[in-house]
Amino acid sequence: MWIPNWPIQRVWTDQPERKKDILILQAVGSKDQKVVAACCPQARACGILPRLPVADAEVLLEEKTSETNPFPKPKPTPSNEQNLPTVQNRLVHFETSQPEADRQALLELAWDCERFSPCVGIEESDEPDCLLMDVSGCAPLFGGEDHLINAVLSEMRNRELETRLAIAPTVGAAWAFAHQRTSESPTTIVSEDQLPSLLRPLSIRYLRLSSRTVHSLEELGLRTVRQLLQLPRRTLPARFPSELLTKLDQLQGSMPEKIIPERRPECDEQIWESEETINDRTTLEFVLKTQLDQFVQKLLPSRLGVRLLSCELTAFGQQSLSIQIELLRPTQSASHLLELITLRWEHQKLPEQISRILLRADQTSPLSKRQSKLFDDTTLQPDSPAFDHSSSKSSRTHTSKQDDKHLKQSKRAHTQEQQALEHLIERLHSRLGPEAVARVQFAEEEQPELAVRFVPVMASFRSQPLSPPPVIGFLKRPLWHKQTPVQITVGELTPDGFPHDFQCDKQRHHIAHAWGPERITTGWWRHDYIKRDYFHVETRIGLHFWIFRDLNTQIWFLHAAFD
Repeated sequence: MWIPNWPIQRVWTDQPERKKDILILQAVGSKDQKVVAACCPQARACGILPRLPVADAEVLLEEKTSETNPFPKPKPTPSNEQNLPTVQNRLVHFETSQPEADRQALLELAWDCERFSPCVGIEESDEPDCLLMDVSGCAPLFGGEDHLINAVLSEMRNRELETRLAIAPTVGAAWAFAHQRTSESPTTIVSEDQLPSLLRPLSIRYLRLSSRTVHSLEELGLRTVRQLLQLPRRTLPARFPSELLTKLDQLQGSMPEKIIPERRPECDEQIWESEETINDRTTLEFVLKTQLDQFVQKLLPSRLGVRLLSCELTAFGQQSLSIQIELLRPTQSASHLLELITLRWEHQKLPEQISRILLRADQTSPLSKRQSKLFDDTTLQPDSPAFDHSSSKSSRTHTSKQDDKHLKQSKRAHTQEQQALEHLIERLHSRLGPEAVARVQFAEEEQPELAVRFVPVMASFRSQPLSPPPVIGFLKRPLWHKQTPVQITVGELTPDGFPHDFQCDKQRHHIAHAWGPERITTGWWRHDYIKRDYFHVETRIGLHFWIFRDLNTQIWFLHAAFD
């Protein structure tokens, strides 16, 4: 079962009101450039496609706006949508792509589809959008394959999901026919007898090959399965990656392909009970480590990790002690969970004579990345984004291999740094408490001193993962500023509107260079209407300040100093 444009459909399921708008999901691509990760059909009609830089997408939307409405009239809108552009009377929303939320929603959908098959899995992909079901022997329970596939289709339509389904003798064939749009019907059923004849005209793009392999085949004029089958089989391994033969054999059924079922976790608790009580921290940590090891073992088959863990200690004749551990990313590391629990216990008095320990996973999520091999492969895979598909010859040179290895090492180092940062935040969160670890969050506010607020890092991470802050305004803003601007005395103004000098705290500063003005105003509905002209100034001795003139009172203020 293929769910086209799954990230967009997942957002529509969570936020049905977005269906009437133009929705674009963005992610950070190479060189920290924002790119389009997914977009709705209305955005595609404007020429926007995945992997397009967001800046280019904004230009296309602006052009479309000028074409459809050259003299737009303002209309009242809710405060959270007042700055959103419109195209053909549709609001345009740029939202951050959330691959983990997409995978989790797909996993939950797989669990719900167990009513149609006892074996439901997710395709092996970095960004899956397909469910694989083994329906062998299930059709008679629904009155035949036609009724079975229509029952699945009806269930998806009830969920307002657009899907394409195919039943075929092999997993590869079912995947291919679900993706191949040969008719308007969203369902396809292929029998054992029909399979050979229907496979031959199939495009190689439906073989689940890497983009690099597809590019190499098409350069040689090989575009269909029929053309591949006409080649001597013994010559293929020497000319193409091994995945080509593997996918061909799986497509035809000569090589078995198993579907790994996604099982709903049956047990999310681990209980230890004993007549011999625990009376010291060392014994408690030893028992807890043993229980955590057993607990995470139960999660291994489902590839789920703990996001929210509760630990409850019960003692004879005393009130139970319960704590909760929250993580930024799901984990199956018993040692990491133990560390977070013990950090939380550092400043707490533990009950004596503990006779019962309860561990409960209040929230689990799929691991962010599946490990398909026991050890890391130091070579880049053919479908790695580090490969340059425009020139297959140059990618085989020694220099290119060195560059690819260096790129992968850099990405691995970046991932390790990110994990170290997340573990640090989790440890601080456990030791100091949820309100003590906060992050800066930008608010929809023009007034600089009100443009940021501090929110608990765990709560904010659920909706906005850790990422560099955006650049605000066309002038570089100072990192730190005074919460209350300081009034200053200025000298004579230049023709450009900034002063020759100003005095603050009995010290006079002579201005050598200035940039601006940058006008900042607040909405007319604000009781304390703000209207300021900001200047970034450099003094003769090289100091940089951010000053402004209040246009309501004509008084000058110092707001910040640049580092």
